[in-house]
Amino acid sequence: MVPDWFKKLLFDTDPDLIIYWNPFKACWIVDRKVEGEVNTTVLVCKADNGDALPLNENIIDRIRSMDAWKKHGSYEAYHAHNVNLAAEDEAKRNAEIRENYRLAALDDKIQMNRVHTLTQRHDTLRINQ
Repeated sequence: MVPDWFKKLLFDTDPDLIIYWNPFKACWIVDRKVEGEVNTTVLVCKADNGDALPLNENIIDRIRSMDAWKKHGSYEAYHAHNVNLAAEDEAKRNAEIRENYRLAALDDKIQMNRVHTLTQRHDTLRINQ
């Protein structure tokens, strides 16, 4: 049975959210109920080790932190945030690629210098003589 104080906090967070115990997953499930559509699962209240999480304010805080509308305020701000994240990710990946090419070029130079040193030390024109 869901405590009344938890239901009130959940309703204050979003009136369309419902919570119920799922006996198959053995944990609490928070869904968004939309009329005429299938419920959308918002949160499965399980710990990393698979144990069911107790109903407390940490779950409410977790749900509130996932609210993109409150976080960004509009679709345009949300879209701009995602564009910025994608640009940062691409810049990071490009920097890693450039660094990998730089390191590969250094490794190639080292190997070429070793080959050159070996050919200078040994007379390769008179092999097996």
